[in-house]
Amino acid sequence: MRYNSDIASILSEYWIVDPIQEQVTVLEWVEGFYEEKVYAGDSAIATLVSADLKLTAVQVLHCH
Repeated sequence: MRYNSDIASILSEYWIVDPIQEQVTVLEWVEGFYEEKVYAGDSAIATLVSADLKLTAVQVLHCH
């Protein structure tokens, strides 16, 4: 996906949580495009937000 670089300057990463597909999609701004990584189950989510953040897709999908 190509977006305006002004948006990327404030939104370098965003997550889409899909409870129906039971997956978390992380989109990261890289050289003018958002790169998509999809996580499901016990996959550890890699994020730019914090290197110390340790979450899996299951933890995000089933938090209450």
